[in-house]
Amino acid sequence: MFTTWKAGNEKISSVLAIPESDQLLTASKNIKLWDTQTKEVLRTFVGHKSEVTCLRFVCPRPSGESYFLSGSKNDRVVSCWSLSDGASEKNAIANFQMEDVLQSVSISTGSDGATHMAATVRSGAIHIYRQTLNGKPGKPIKPKTTIQVVSDTGQSKEIVAPIKVLGAFYKDTETICLGYGSEILLTFENILIDTNKKLQCLVREPSQTSTNQDQAAKVVKPVVDDTVEYLTSETSKVAATKRKIDGNVDVPMEKQLENLTLDQTDNAKALTAGSVAHLLVQGLHSKDKKILRTVLYQKDEETVKNTVRRLPITALVPLVRELSNYVQGKTLSSQVGCLWLRHILQTHSGVLISNPELPDLFGSCLGHIENRLSLFTPLSTLKGRLDLVLPQVSGALKQDFSENEQPLLIYNDRDSSESEEEEDMQMDGQSESASEWEEESDIDENHVNEKSESEGEESDGSVAMST
Repeated sequence: MFTTWKAGNEKISSVLAIPESDQLLTASKNIKLWDTQTKEVLRTFVGHKSEVTCLRFVCPRPSGESYFLSGSKNDRVVSCWSLSDGASEKNAIANFQMEDVLQSVSISTGSDGATHMAATVRSGAIHIYRQTLNGKPGKPIKPKTTIQVVSDTGQSKEIVAPIKVLGAFYKDTETICLGYGSEILLTFENILIDTNKKLQCLVREPSQTSTNQDQAAKVVKPVVDDTVEYLTSETSKVAATKRKIDGNVDVPMEKQLENLTLDQTDNAKALTAGSVAHLLVQGLHSKDKKILRTVLYQKDEETVKNTVRRLPITALVPLVRELSNYVQGKTLSSQVGCLWLRHILQTHSGVLISNPELPDLFGSCLGHIENRLSLFTPLSTLKGRLDLVLPQVSGALKQDFSENEQPLLIYNDRDSSESEEEEDMQMDGQSESASEWEEESDIDENHVNEKSESEGEESDGSVAMST
């Protein structure tokens, strides 16, 4: 019965099933121990700086404590971890020191409980270790001996050419089978391990096939002139019609690059999908970042779709690898990479499925996309809360500002002030004239009264005399 569950956001680089148990080890940078029945993480082992590429189970005694070994692609140590139920240690209990990065490991356990390990490193040497796993040593464990295979060049007694060892396998605790040479022609040999020597150097005859292969692997650039043009299966017919009689191309490379710039003018000629595909193939072939950036930063989705349809099959893998780097970039480059990858998957999905390198091709890209999707929910929650809080804060700030607001400038109109002064003066003049008129009227009334009284007295006197 097969079951699946989500093991986290990181890309899983190695898996190991624990024998005779319901436990499973998965590794990326950290190593997790799972219970396959409950699908829960029992323990997490931390210590590697890069992705773990090697996991090996070790049980020195049938009824004793069990361990596992791990190695990563950039670390120069093999770490040993305890799997016992009572152990609470998250770090490695032992580290086996090496001169280079680990490639492969072979393990053999002796009758005395000692663990024998043969570690093949990137330089082509093999380190042999013998250790009894019964505690935590105080320092890294060094190899008992190192095995190297070389060939005599015949030029000097002190100069030898190394032959790379690709792998090793224990036949028993004292014998190991080596595989050395090239990946096409391997030579296997059983070697007795001599732990009394720090270095075992095996001199062997070089393989003629490997020498011929090295000569054939040398890249010879063809001698070309200015009339050379790279053609694809889709653009060969279109390109052939653009040639003149003398063999030159009508549109030079500089003009095509100018037409692809993002700030195109209205009178610029629209590019065809064939010319864009042609430039893209040239950029992938020459690994020119400027051409690739100019072509891939296309805004027209229809042009992108038609360009993907015209691409040859041989250009798909390098293009996908280039777009994976774009997806892992910032916002604009990530949008560009996703747009092109979507049309590539829609158009060439059948070709990509048949590629054996498909997991490695899309692994890092999918891991990065899953990491971004995992952050979408908390970012949306944060955005919603900010949308609720910011209007309230801005409203409060506006209210405080309106209450404490002071005029920045006060303008006094000089004409209006002078006119107001004149009106005040006129009003004052009118009030003074009115008061003068009132005083004069009072004086006249008093004069009239006095005159009438005097006339009355005179009339009384005249009456008296007449009588």
